[in-house]
Amino acid sequence: PASQPLVKDDLQGKILDYLNWHIHENIRVSQVATHLGYNEKYLSTLFTAMTGENIKQYILVQKMEIAKRQLTIAANMGFSDSHNFSTAFKKIVGMSPREYRKEYRE
Repeated sequence: PASQPLVKDDLQGKILDYLNWHIHENIRVSQVATHLGYNEKYLSTLFTAMTGENIKQYILVQKMEIAKRQLTIAANMGFSDSHNFSTAFKKIVGMSPREYRKEYRE
């Protein structure tokens, strides 16, 4: 039927919205499926058919795009490498970036 593509487009939009809103989290395909009320395997298969890539790959690509932007920001702030940044971070914040991330998560 003519309405079928609209349903798929709507579902694809809902999936993408959910992923984009939760991209900074450890997203699992099962979470997306549960949130949208679909079976995980069905949702994964449908997403791959609609976009040409699987959900896990999409999430990874989006996270890497964010990481690239953040690395660019660090470089623009004058940090030439990760060691330089980590040393300055620890000197000012009092803990390493890794320690800070761990504490921030908890």
